[in-house]
Amino acid sequence: MGALGACALALEPDGPKAEATSDSIEPDNKHVQLVRYAVAAHGEIRLPNAAHESLLMGIRQFRRISEDRTEENFRAGGAVWDRGGAAYTVRNTGDFPGEFVDVELKDSYASGQQYAPGSERDAVALDAQHFRVILENEHVRLVRLLLAPRQGTMDGQFRMRLEIPLQAMRVEISDADGPTQEIVAEAGSAAWHESGRLRSIVNLDEQDLDMLILELKHPFCYPALNEGWDFPPGTDPATEHYVRNVREAVGKSWRKHMPREVREGQKGLVTLRFKVQNDGTLLEDDTTVVQEFANETLLEKSLSALREAAPFPAFPPSFSKPDATFRFTFSYSLPPNSAGCP
Repeated sequence: MGALGACALALEPDGPKAEATSDSIEPDNKHVQLVRYAVAAHGEIRLPNAAHESLLMGIRQFRRISEDRTEENFRAGGAVWDRGGAAYTVRNTGDFPGEFVDVELKDSYASGQQYAPGSERDAVALDAQHFRVILENEHVRLVRLLLAPRQGTMDGQFRMRLEIPLQAMRVEISDADGPTQEIVAEAGSAAWHESGRLRSIVNLDEQDLDMLILELKHPFCYPALNEGWDFPPGTDPATEHYVRNVREAVGKSWRKHMPREVREGQKGLVTLRFKVQNDGTLLEDDTTVVQEFANETLLEKSLSALREAAPFPAFPPSFSKPDATFRFTFSYSLPPNSAGCP
């Protein structure tokens, strides 16, 4: 497909002195670099000049001083944007140690990157009771999540993001693309997550959950949407043929009656995971929306394309499993490959 849209399908496998420490996020994370600083009471530190824009986020109180000597105070959960190449000093004017995290956006100057399309399932829009925007610009959105003990969030869609709890936490996360997990983390720790839809975040602790979520607006990463894909070595030819037939059936159904807004350039991306029974049927409850960077019209177009393509042919004799799980990505007015992504 050209600029209008494309689709991809895959068969899923089963003087005070300041101390600076570096938190490892991911060994090969090309998007952000994170350093956590602890500044002694009444101490001061001059930050190294960052090549790119960066964001300072307070774990505990701190004061930032810019080159023109402008001073700004920040408490836990506060944040300030730093220009790339500028020099900044951080001073702790309190009687207790201060702590903050410096997140540099390593590819903030890159060109040709896609911005994440809007989503009807945006967590901030759907659950303003718990999510509050602290800072937002063309590169990022910083959100603060507050949950009382045993409280949970609503289903929401997130971009690529960094999560930093402001105090120790124990939560249960229900991911649309995986099993429910219990996660325990210390204050000031960092976790990196790819774009995805979360069913809920539940606070399992007896104290309030207080967490910063830094979402990247770009680059927007998604699977390469070319006409072919690689099968694992040793895949049975009959299985390859079957998967291609499923892809072609869904794609043919999807290309019918494309919404007018897509022809006018509306962007979006929807990823569905669905389970096909060995007789080719698709049960009503066996489809999950994994990603939904789209409006309701594009989501319904994607779901209806899948429903209308079913039932599929029965499995080939060589594929003896009772069912198989597929993942299908519908791209609307996006390039075949996402620039700036691995």
